[in-house]
Order: sequence, then C-alpha cells, then structure tokens
Amino acid sequence: MAAEATAVAAAATGDDGDGDVTGDGSGAHGVGELTDLLGNVNLDRLSRVNGHINRMDLAALRRACRAADMSAAGSRAVLKRRLKEHSKQCVLDAMQGPARDRQASKWSSPPPEFDYICVIDFEATCEEGTREFPHEIIEWPIVLVNARTLKKEGEFHAFVKPVLNPVLSKFCSGLTGITQDQVDRADTFPEVLQRVEQWMTSKGLGTTHSFGLSSDGPWDFRNFLTLQCEISGISRPDWSLAWLDVRKAFSSRYNERCGVEAMLEHLGLQFEGRPHSGIDDTRNIARILAQLIVDGQPVQFNDRLHNHNLEVLKQRVRRALKQKAATSKSS
Repeated sequence: MAAEATAVAAAATGDDGDGDVTGDGSGAHGVGELTDLLGNVNLDRLSRVNGHINRMDLAALRRACRAADMSAAGSRAVLKRRLKEHSKQCVLDAMQGPARDRQASKWSSPPPEFDYICVIDFEATCEEGTREFPHEIIEWPIVLVNARTLKKEGEFHAFVKPVLNPVLSKFCSGLTGITQDQVDRADTFPEVLQRVEQWMTSKGLGTTHSFGLSSDGPWDFRNFLTLQCEISGISRPDWSLAWLDVRKAFSSRYNERCGVEAMLEHLGLQFEGRPHSGIDDTRNIARILAQLIVDGQPVQFNDRLHNHNLEVLKQRVRRALKQKAATSKSS
C-alpha cells in the first residue's frame, strides 16, 4: 500500500518520477512532503493528508484517483471524499492486530440492512401553481437493485388511473409525458398495488430476500403514497414505512444537496431518458444509488414516515373529497 500511496501522491502533484512537478500541484506544499505523508500515513498524519486533498484542484484529484485505481469521474466534492476514504484504507493497511480491528470497526460501513433495493419515483397528478393539490399517483415504476452486487435484477412499470381528478391537466401531461389515454386504460391504484405485491412475491422479496425502498427525497413515500392510500381508502403497506433517501445520503456524503440531474453531474454521469418520466427518473436514481454505495454509503434506512405528517395530508384529502362531492351534487 505504501507504493500505491506514493503513486497517488505523484499523480496528484504531477510528479513524473524525476523530481519535476508537471502539474500545478493544486495547493500541495511540495511533492516530497505529500508523498511522505501518503507513503507513511497513520492516524496522526491523516488530518494532514486530508488537508492536502482539500487543497487539490479537480485535475489533481482525478490523477490521484486514477493512480489509486478508483473512478476519476465526478466533481471536486465527490473526488475529495473518494480520496479521503482511500486514505483511511491506507491507514488500516499500515496497522496490525487489535488496534487495526478497532479502527476498522469505527470506519467500515455496516453490512446492508436488506438484500435488495426497490428504487421508486412516482409521477402524480398536478396543477401548475397549486401547492395543496390532492396528488394521485399515475405512474408506478420500480427498479430492483441487488444491494450487494449493485446489479439491476428487474423492473416493474404501470400507469395508474386517477379517480379524484381523472382528467390530467395540460401542465401534468406536459411535465410527465403521460397521456390521458394511458391513464384512462390503466388500473386503479388498489389494483396496481396488488400487481406490485405479486411482482415482489415473484422476486422473493419479503420471503426469500429482505428488501427496502429508495427514492429521491421524502416526497414519494411521505406525501404521494400517503395521499394515495387515503384517497383510495386502503391501509398503507407495512413495507413502505421507511426508506433510503438518495438525496439525503448524497448530501451527507458529499456535502451537496441537489436534484437528480445535478447529482448525476457531480458523479460525472449524464441523465439518460426523459426527465419527469417516472421510469427514466427511477433508472437514473438507481445509477446514483449504486455509485453512492461504491463510494461507501451504507445500505440502510435513513428516513421514515412520521405521524405528524399524516394528519396534514389526510386533511388535504378530506377537503378534496368534500369538494368533489359538492361538485357532483350540483351537477
């Protein structure tokens, strides 16, 4: 590991081995010092190594990552975190015995809480400029990711027929790309939920394999699913009460809170497909999640449904149902 760390230092500073600096060093205080720090890194020196990493520019960070056989794709924030995790590994490789075991237990990611991840990004009815709209789910996509291999092992996709506001607004169709004909021909939410659970059973989820949900932000499971179950008059599935929020995990790991396209850009990736298409958004969120896990993100829940959210959302549904009943009566 000392030889690899020396190569990282040389690449980071542009040192080609003859003592000359071929890059700008990006704030490093000399090739020899940085090489020494990485080549002989220990717990006491780790903060100094991290200081050097903090002063590197993007080009230097990329050279350092390549030298360590790590992905060099991503923004400066992403690559700094990646190199700092690598530096921790250098420290562990230099340690032995119980001291190493104790330090490894502090730094290592916990084992996955579940075997599979169901990544979901609902699309729902909406009106431009209306904050308290009673959203109904109109597209339910799932991308199934193996939490250990990070391979995609299946997809589910269905459109859903709304009942409270069955006619999509022009704004909604324009945003999501979902047509009136697609929702008119779709099953209602309770029927789609039954199909989802049959699909989960066919994949062994909840029986042979444990699983958890994941989404971009809290809105899909906290808001959309809660509203929809209340509108449909059905109980919320037990498996939907907690989830792995990718946006929260990204912010925690890289200190950058942003949406799907910006997260992809930070990771050196491009959005594939059509934004606000549920299935395309879900596939891209799964790509972000996979890279987060590669970079050390624990596969565990980091958000859950809180009771104080429920009454506010239920009141919104009651008002919408009352309004719909009054409209039907007057007509």
